[in-house]
Amino acid sequence: CNLIIIVATSVRADHLGADGYQRDTSPEIDNFAAGSLVFGDAYAQASWTLPSGTSLLTSLYPYQHGVMNRIYRNPISEISSSILRGDTVTLADALKNNGYETEIFSGGFDYSPRYGVVTRFEKMFFAPQNEFNVFGYGGLNSTIPSAVQFLEKHKDKKFFLYVQGYDAHCPFNPPERFNNFM
Repeated sequence: CNLIIIVATSVRADHLGADGYQRDTSPEIDNFAAGSLVFGDAYAQASWTLPSGTSLLTSLYPYQHGVMNRIYRNPISEISSSILRGDTVTLADALKNNGYETEIFSGGFDYSPRYGVVTRFEKMFFAPQNEFNVFGYGGLNSTIPSAVQFLEKHKDKKFFLYVQGYDAHCPFNPPERFNNFM
């Protein structure tokens, strides 16, 4: 089986049609979820992206993997840093060691290579910066097209694909059809 993980940073599951939300906010996600295995009882291990994403890829709590801040060294604690230890096994490591091709398509920022988590993937793609992505918060509209190209080329191979975007993350600029809800 191939594995695709899609992370829409800051999107609440209870605001997706696939989770029973009444507004038509996520038709494409809902269609995809209809033919997928969806984990309904998954919870973030931290309140913000860097330690939470690291937990997702290591199956460890933030106090265990130690990636809990964006500073290289924390003067208060030697346990907490911003770089994943080299001996910590990630999901990408485990799958790569079992013959899977591993790729990440990310919006950047907390998924930067500087933190040592995404560097475990064989190939990495980061959304380009533009006038809407000045802080390194690339959206799924930047990562999904490249991920689809990957799927078309690798459909007959074993792969782990991780796709991430900051569409609902601040600074938030919703599509025109949602502006009347603000």
